[in-house]
Amino acid sequence: MKLTDKKINHIIDNKLIDNCTEKEKEQVLNFAFGKDYMETLDKLSKKKRNLHYRLCLESLSVNLVKSDSP
Repeated sequence: MKLTDKKINHIIDNKLIDNCTEKEKEQVLNFAFGKDYMETLDKLSKKKRNLHYRLCLESLSVNLVKSDSP
């Protein structure tokens, strides 16, 4: 099923990427990082591709807290 931009934004805003199917994750990642970037991951070695993919998923599923401490 094709996700709407509104639904994708809801998934990103509410950190729901872990609840998505593989097809939905692909749509969300393409939306968030650009289809061209995600396609370049296919050209990397398996180890590098998995690292980049994991980092993309983590960036959408964690709260980034700004710390006031040094």
